[in-house]
Amino acid sequence: MKEARLKLKQVRRPHTYVFFALLPARLAGDFLTNLETIFTETWVPRYGYKKSRWLWHRNCWGLVAYYWFDTVMLAAERIRKVIW
Repeated sequence: MKEARLKLKQVRRPHTYVFFALLPARLAGDFLTNLETIFTETWVPRYGYKKSRWLWHRNCWGLVAYYWFDTVMLAAERIRKVIW
């Protein structure tokens, strides 16, 4: 019974709607494809479904934060070069 529930949960990966909205499609698609493979093949058997979902969200939000921080820093650097 427990194995059947685990198999059902393995198929259900966390939602990615917000993630696609916050990143360019060229980054989000590749990243999510790789993350889905890691989620189903590595994290769920090793950590269980609940912790795997937490790892999924942590990695997604980490990439979003990294992408936007890098974008803002590049823009600030370009503005600084123009002003000074």
